[in-house]
Amino acid sequence: MAAIEKDHLFDSDFELIFGVSSIRQKEAEHLMKEVEKNKGVKGILLGFPPYVLPTQKEALIYAKTLCSFTYKSVILYNNPKRTGFDLEKESFLQLSVLPNVVGIKEAGARANIPYFLKHSSKDLLIY
Repeated sequence: MAAIEKDHLFDSDFELIFGVSSIRQKEAEHLMKEVEKNKGVKGILLGFPPYVLPTQKEALIYAKTLCSFTYKSVILYNNPKRTGFDLEKESFLQLSVLPNVVGIKEAGARANIPYFLKHSSKDLLIY
């Protein structure tokens, strides 16, 4: 079996999305900065802090701050069963105006998806 050349791992048609989340914002910021430097990573799946149950306001600050550390495309990951936190519809719409937020992975209330699509100011990717 031939060895895989490193240059072929990140061909332009290969999309690597890296997940970022932490219970400590400083750790998430550090991780986001490192991911930003990695040219092989095409996008970021931004999860909300597990266990700490942030308020909607705290979650907005967390996400806005982390998005400010990257030019890569960001997909917000709402997974309330795993994290205990559920991003509200209006909070998502506030985050969706950020230039690098391109979509949402909604593992909570899938019924919110039509609302997101109708009220967002841009086309969204939905996962």
